[in-house]
Amino acid sequence: KVALHGHGLSSQHDADALNLPISSHETLFSTPEDLQALEELFAQNPYPQTRIFLRRGHGFFLLADSIDDATDYFENVILPYLNTRNR
Repeated sequence: KVALHGHGLSSQHDADALNLPISSHETLFSTPEDLQALEELFAQNPYPQTRIFLRRGHGFFLLADSIDDATDYFENVILPYLNTRNR
């Protein structure tokens, strides 16, 4: 299994545009509250039905079965959105 983390997506606007789940509130990263928010996001949107999760104000987590799978999701879902958003 592979986890890819980036900081390019973290807002409600991003979540709405890509129809992705986003955490309900922003937390300071690497705290117990942050871990709880991430676990809640995963529990409400189980993998593999959901593969990309947004952390409000922080970034995204992309979960995949392999590096190739993660690369495909990044190139086909995240990258096109970032390219159109940054024009």
